[in-house]
Amino acid sequence: MEKIDYVITFLLIVKVLFVLAALYKVYLTHRKSKQNEVLIEKVEYWKDRFEFIFIAGMSLLLLYFFFPRNSKPIVTTFETRFLFFIYGILVFIKLDWKLFFRESKMFKFIQGVV
Repeated sequence: MEKIDYVITFLLIVKVLFVLAALYKVYLTHRKSKQNEVLIEKVEYWKDRFEFIFIAGMSLLLLYFFFPRNSKPIVTTFETRFLFFIYGILVFIKLDWKLFFRESKMFKFIQGVV
């Protein structure tokens, strides 16, 4: 196994932990009780940390793969392509859509025409 494979495996584990934390948070929010509120905060804390580590790690992985002075050909495995796909979806969902739809002059112009 190359060093990059360890990074990819680490990122996959972090993503699985993020999904598990998100599912556990949903589960806890449906079981409303006083004790769950403290636990929900802890789960939310770790979910946010896992998401941050995943986004930062994927950004570094993209920089590594597409570094302009890298003379080695880019070889992507299924896991790498899968991580890039998940990263793309996550970044797309996390975009601040209000910024685009509410403040864009072009969008206001299109709304005025329609």
